[in-house]
Amino acid sequence: MSDPAGPVAIVGDNDAELAWIESLATLEPALRRLLEEELARREFLPTIERIESVSDGEPAEWSVVTDRGSHRFTVGHADDILRFPDGSAVVIDTFGLRYTIPSIAHLDARSRRFFERAE
Repeated sequence: MSDPAGPVAIVGDNDAELAWIESLATLEPALRRLLEEELARREFLPTIERIESVSDGEPAEWSVVTDRGSHRFTVGHADDILRFPDGSAVVIDTFGLRYTIPSIAHLDARSRRFFERAE
């Protein structure tokens, strides 16, 4: 499994955050491998391939095509769109579900415009 596009939150049964890991790259190799194996089994992290539309204002309705099909979701605030120095991004919907964009530059021009407008 490749390094996720951003930080990792470990959440307990009661939805309380138990740990926050800024980057798996900072972990000892054995712990990183264990965590990557668990994430591969549990994680649902759709990859946005195309952005069809983003409504104006906050909250914003997003319509996207992911590697798991078409999805519509709501993003509460621009702060829920995380851009990373490597050119990737994570969009967090109002339910806390994270959608990854591995490379903003590799999105088609229309999708990039929607993304830039939403930030």
